Amino acid sequence: MLWGGNLAMMTSLIGTRYMPPVEGGILFIEDVNEHPYCVDA
Repeated sequence: MLWGGNLAMMTSLIGTRYMPPVEGGILFIEDVNEHPYCVDA
């Protein structure tokens, strides 16, 4: 399964019931105009 999306949206979903199941999938992440210190977590 391919899943992912915007980095800010994915981080806000962590720990909620809306986070999709991730086992056995391929993750893709995109983000635009984000400062490097915001991405490096």
